[in-house]
Amino acid sequence: MSTAIQLYQGTNSELMLSANSTGVRLTSVERRILSIDGNRTIAESDGETLRKEVRAILVGVFRDLGIVRQPDAFDATRLLDILKEYYGDMSTAEIKQAFELYAVGELNDHLPHDSKGQALQHFQQFSAMFYTQVIRAYRQRRSEAKKDVSGRVGVKLLEQKQAERDPYQDRATFYTVLRSVCTDIAHGNDPVFVITIEAESVLTKLKFLPASIVPTDYDVRTARSRMTRGRDAAVDESLGSLIEAGLVPEDLQHLARTVSVRRQLYQCLRELGPDEVGRRFAWLIDRHQQSKVNP
Repeated sequence: MSTAIQLYQGTNSELMLSANSTGVRLTSVERRILSIDGNRTIAESDGETLRKEVRAILVGVFRDLGIVRQPDAFDATRLLDILKEYYGDMSTAEIKQAFELYAVGELNDHLPHDSKGQALQHFQQFSAMFYTQVIRAYRQRRSEAKKDVSGRVGVKLLEQKQAERDPYQDRATFYTVLRSVCTDIAHGNDPVFVITIEAESVLTKLKFLPASIVPTDYDVRTARSRMTRGRDAAVDESLGSLIEAGLVPEDLQHLARTVSVRRQLYQCLRELGPDEVGRRFAWLIDRHQQSKVNP
């Protein structure tokens, strides 16, 4: 039996080691994000060392973003004050990486957009309003990367243990983990999880998902945004032309369906609430227990 959902917890270094040992392939961005681990935080940094690091970051950021003027003393002092006051739990390595990912478009999905769909621009102004939004977007992208990798590693770890498990106990564990994840979602949280065909089958049986999944235009747009993240604008335009012509690529259809499943599951579970979610799983688990007594 293939287990469908598994949670994985650990530091970035531990997660990367687990990914390597289980054969989980990481994207270059995921690897760069997870490579920062155990660094001294801004709150823990020495004052003079921190000032030098912030000044060095500023010089690099201005060059990478094409800001024509040179950073001055106010830029450095203001950025340092903001970092110490609001982002003390981050390291200067993460702050530097935030602007690198912004420069290559990896934060676009997490940034505010204007009426033309353009992501946040600096317009030659390195203001607190600009860079705090970049840092917030980076934190979201960092969390997303860790969740994605955690889910993939968790599935691999479960697959490796598959042969060691008793079929009855494996099914019981599967239901228990699935119940925990669904209850967590019903409480309004966003746990790390991966849905496979078997999990979807159970969720459909419990009426948390409809019998037929039909992605909406919103699901297709979301999938398209994810698929073209960090790529040249021409790729997005080409994909848009195919969609308008009714020729949606198979990989985009698959991703849009995945987006639709997750969206509908979240909506249903939160509307039902944790009590009703727990009641339905109790019925399912009771049936499973009865099957062992009366096979």
